[in-house]
Formats: sequence, C-alpha cells, structure tokens
Amino acid sequence: MHTRRTSESGETGRRRVEILRCPVDVLSRTQTIDLVDRAVYSGQSVQHGFVYAGKLAMMHQDPDLFDAVASSDIVNLESQPLIWLMGLGGARFPERVVGADLFEPLLALAYERGYKVFLFGATDDVLGEVVRRVSRQFSPELIAGYRNGYYEPEKEREIAEMIAASGAHILFVAMSSPKKEYFLCRHREVLAPVNFRMGVGGTFDVFAGKVKRAPAWVQRAGMEWLYRFTQEPRDKWKPVLVESLRFVYYLAAQEVRERTRGQ
Repeated sequence: MHTRRTSESGETGRRRVEILRCPVDVLSRTQTIDLVDRAVYSGQSVQHGFVYAGKLAMMHQDPDLFDAVASSDIVNLESQPLIWLMGLGGARFPERVVGADLFEPLLALAYERGYKVFLFGATDDVLGEVVRRVSRQFSPELIAGYRNGYYEPEKEREIAEMIAASGAHILFVAMSSPKKEYFLCRHREVLAPVNFRMGVGGTFDVFAGKVKRAPAWVQRAGMEWLYRFTQEPRDKWKPVLVESLRFVYYLAAQEVRERTRGQ
C-alpha cells in the first residue's frame, strides 16, 4: 500500500501524509495539544479536523465535506485499525487522536493558561450537564459561552457571529458529521477571532455521563467501533458500515492505480 508524504514543517517537525488525497498530520495527542497551546498563545487562527475510514469515504462522495476537512490546519487520524493499515505503507502514527481524548486536556490547558472556551452543540439537557461539570471541575469563568446544537439554517451566521464575539479562545462543536464540518468551514472567516476551533462529535454526551465509552483495553485493541455497535441501535450503524466498506473499495482502487502507474 502506498502512502504519499506531502509536507514537513521545519518549525514544528510536523509531518503530513495523504490518505485518499486528504492530508493527515502524523501527531501524538501531546503534540496536538502543544500545537493548540502555541496557536492560542501566539494569536493564530487554527481549524481542526478528524478523519476515520467512514468519513474518508463520505468525503469522496461529498466535495464540500472533502474541502472542509482537507483545508483544516490540523487533521488527526482517530481510527486505530486505519493507523495499523497506514503503518503497512510506511506512515508510522504514534497513536490515534480522538476528540473525546482531547476535550478534557484542552479544558485543563485553557484553565491553566487563562484561555476561555465556547461549548456549542448537543441538547439543552446534555449541554447543561457539561456546563455544570466544567464549572465544578475547573471554573465557571472558563466558559465564554454555550449554546445547544439545534437551530434554523438562517440562524447559522448569527450564531457564528455570537461565538466570535464571545471572547472565546477555543471552540468545541459537538455535532455529527458533516454538520459540524460544514458549520466550521462556512463560517471560517467569521470565527477567525476564536484561535482554535474543532468538532468533537458526541464528546459532550460522554463527558456528561450520558454515553459510556469502551474500556481502555478495547480502545487499544482497535475495537471501540464494535463496542459502540453493541451499545447503539443497529439501524444507526448501517450507514457507518456501508461507508467503511466504501473506504475499503476506494483504498483498493487507489492501490490499483498506483501500481498501474508504477508499471
């Protein structure tokens, strides 16, 4: 399997590779957090994205989603099986980086540095519990603002402007794909005053105690997807499985093209 190396930053030593034409950063969790800290401290404007097999397949059917993710300043790989697969092509990722694993460390970083965060997404019930737990675990002053993730499309820009004016340094968007990617990409310029912006999917549900994550040993074994499958309705997982199979097809097709071109 061929993995294309795309760039390397002399300043940070950060290396990027391409997976199905999408640039992905070869970073550990700690390195990612350090980049966020540096970005906020120096007043940069940084957008973050995640990829996994199913999302990469979705991106190849949705050009807008592809552009939204591929244009991100930092792109982490959050799939352990995909990390193993990329290793066969020579791309050695130190570990997978998942939104749920970044959320609390970034809250701790913000508290330590005096940064403020904005919490956007989930239901009022879940969001309220997240706000209570963040306030109790850290400080109410850590939160620049918060809003649930349900709104009419015509309200979207107004919400982005409200977030930008909140004084937040870090924005967490707890929505499903591709809604969160569309929001962050469409309003990238409006949200530029917020130094670091990332989608965290269902992380608010986990942090609020509404959803239980797989045990650590299951995560290390790369079987968290199977654990989630047993916890959620089968009909919700059908599109996920379909997209994962599409990813395998796209990857195989790319391999054939690479080998044919090489010959």
